[in-house]
Order: sequence, then structure tokens, then C-alpha cells
Amino acid sequence: MMLFHAKRRKKNQEDQRRRMIIKMMSSFAVTAVVAVAVVFAPTPPVAEFIEVSAFGNQIYYETYVQDVDSTISEGSLKIVIASQLKTVEQSLSLGEDSGVIFDLDPGIVYDVSIKAKSGYGEATLAKTSIATQLGYGGRIADIVLANTSVDQWGYRLLTYEINTVVNDSYQEISAIRLKYATIYASEYQDVMNMGETLQLEYTTVDIFDEVAYTLIENLYDRNMMVFLVLEADLISGETVILHERTFTTPIAIDGSIYVHDATPSTILATIYTDYSMVENIAFQVSLIKNGSVIKTITLVDTASENEWSSTEIVFDNLTEATLYHIRLEATFLNPDTQQIETQEVRQIDIETAPMYTSTVTFDNFGTSMEIALQLTDPQAIFTNIRCVIFEVNEFGEEVILSTSELYIESMGEGQYLGTILIATPGVMTYTIRILAEKTYNNYYFYSTILGESDGSE
Repeated sequence: MMLFHAKRRKKNQEDQRRRMIIKMMSSFAVTAVVAVAVVFAPTPPVAEFIEVSAFGNQIYYETYVQDVDSTISEGSLKIVIASQLKTVEQSLSLGEDSGVIFDLDPGIVYDVSIKAKSGYGEATLAKTSIATQLGYGGRIADIVLANTSVDQWGYRLLTYEINTVVNDSYQEISAIRLKYATIYASEYQDVMNMGETLQLEYTTVDIFDEVAYTLIENLYDRNMMVFLVLEADLISGETVILHERTFTTPIAIDGSIYVHDATPSTILATIYTDYSMVENIAFQVSLIKNGSVIKTITLVDTASENEWSSTEIVFDNLTEATLYHIRLEATFLNPDTQQIETQEVRQIDIETAPMYTSTVTFDNFGTSMEIALQLTDPQAIFTNIRCVIFEVNEFGEEVILSTSELYIESMGEGQYLGTILIATPGVMTYTIRILAEKTYNNYYFYSTILGESDGSE
């Protein structure tokens, strides 16, 4: 798709500025003060015809219109098809648009124009001409996102409605088919970069009407490219391609939220974000309670090229046993519309844990260490309490050396005590953690940290 860049300053504006500066300098010794306001004209809209073609007495068009500074009056953008005897108008949308003008006179040259109104009246943004004809033909007239749904894993599914139009003045066509194939945009780019031949598997749908609407369902909203082919069998035995089009699903920014743990007052999570889809993406993570945003964090890209970025965040000072929502959003300049967009990438629900407290003491006796746990757990949400020893290498990476179960005894009223005696690790650098499984209200965490030590106590 072509992007246009219009000049914002004309030569006479620059000349005017220079004359104004000279005038100011010549008036420097005078007590009067001259204020100069420089007004920049908005960028005018630009338009182009991607395709204009005739099949029979019908004209097919594909257009692209860009209006960076929103100068076009609402509802005034249109396509006009005109001859000496007939004029037909049809509204257009910004960005890409397409359609068919029906029931024109055959064998006539028509002027085709893109027009719009602004503060200076109606202007012609692009113009061409084409002659209608007799004979067979067909076009993929329009592609519309008809519906969205969500699958069982929470991913968005798209349904597109494909409008096809066929003209067969002399009854030369015996069968019509619409074929479509899909591929991830990233896979397509990889094939193109390597100079390989694109291999696609097409699904075929029979078309029985001159004007037909075909649904393509359950496309994942994951930056897909869709290839469309409208073909026909002729009575002569020949198979011909009437029209081909390609479209992409809306830009979908990728990211995910993984919650490591939730305590009565904190939520610990890692945010994974993909910065590769478009340039200059800004990600924000918000914590929401009762419909109100209580905290927002702007993320920083920490990944090298073509990698995902990961950021560990902690929300603290929270209320126990309370439902929160974590929302990940991306703000970016849409390269198709040239508009700033904010897209919700993910949102998850997480409830803070009910009240509990833990105190762990580590007594080092040289060759051995005694670990004591005092746990307040009124709702008995903890199980599988264990002592895990990690060796920490020179890169700060942890490797498990041993795991031992730590038995606890109930003291009544939600109070628990437990002790364990272990050999002091025989490595230079280590970490000892008391970990436990935690379950409440259908939330499950395998490794909640109740206490830890690096042996320096």
C-alpha cells in the first residue's frame, strides 16, 4: 500500500517568513514590539485508484484515501461515475474501499472521480476514465468484517463476508467458484525474504448467483493474510480467473500476562510483549479495581531484535481477598490509517489471597542449619510446604540442589509450626527457600515463597 507525504510549506510561505524576519531586524532600534504568528496549513487529503476496471456494463473500483489532518467533511467522501447521459455517486470510506457500480450503459466511456468536501468546497482528489463493454467478467466486490467471537481459550475469531459480482452477457459461464487460502503475515514475509515460492492450500466455495455473499469463518485474529481467487468454468471447457484479491486481518498486537503469585497485599506478574508488529509501540499495564484504574505502568522494550520483551511487575498495597483486573494495552500508529490507536492486548482477572502470615528463621550451625516456620493460615490454603536449596552460578542463574518436605503441626485456630534440620550447602553461593502450594477460590500457585535466605544470616 502506498503512503503519501504532502508538503506542508510552500515557497511563498518561506519567502513571507524571510521578509518578516528582515522587517523585525530593521525595527530593532524602535521601541515597538512586533509579534509574528506562523500558521501551518493542514496536510490536504490524498487519494488513488488501486484498480478501476469494467466487466460488462458494470465498473469495479478499489480506492485508497488518506486524510492525516481530518480535513474532509464527514459523509462527503464519494466516488462519482459520469458520462454525458448518466451520473452515479457512491459513498467511500477512508483507507481502502471497493465496490461495483451496476447497470451502466455498455460501450460508453465514463469519467471516474474521487471527490470530497472540505472548508474550501468540493474537490476532486483523483480522476480516471474507463469504457464499459459486453462479455463475461466478475469481481470480488467487497470484503467486510462481519462478526467477531472468542474461542474457548480466549482468542478472538473473525468472520468475513465476501461479496462477489459476476456478469455473463452471452451465457458463456458454466460454473463459478470462490477460493481462499490463509497464511500468517510473518510467514509470508519469511517466504518473500528467502525468495521462495509461496505454497498455499485453498478452500473452494461454489457460487451460484451473479451477486453472492460468502462467509469465511473462524479466522484467528493473529495478523493473517487471506488470498482470494474468483474463477469460472466456461462452456468452451476453459477455466479462467476472473479476479484475485488479498487482504490482511486487522493489526493484532501480541502480548501475555503471567501471574506468578498473589498474596493478601501483592500481585507478582510477568508481562510479555511483542514489539515487532509495528514501529514505536508503547505498552501500558493497568491494575483495575471495581471498574477504576488504580495504577498504570508504562513498559520499556528490553528485547533484542525479533524477540519478545519481558517485564516483571509488582502491584502492592492491595486489599486481601479482593478481585482485581490486569489489563495490557498497546498504543501505536496504524500504518494503514495513519491514526493513533490503542488496542487491548490482554486482560485477566486475579483475586488477592485471603489473610495469612508467615515467619521463617534460619539458624546456621556451620555444617548444619535449622529452619523454623511459624504460619498463620486460618483458611488452610497452603499444602506441600517444602525446603528447596538452589545453587546460584556466576550468571545469577539458579539450579536446584535438593528438595525436602517441611512438616507442620497445627496449634489450633489457624496457627501452624514446623522445623527442619538440613546440611549447610557445600557450594559458594546458594539460596534456600521455603515454598508452598497455595489454593483458594479456584486460584492455584505452585511456589509461593514463605521465606528465604542466602546463608548470610
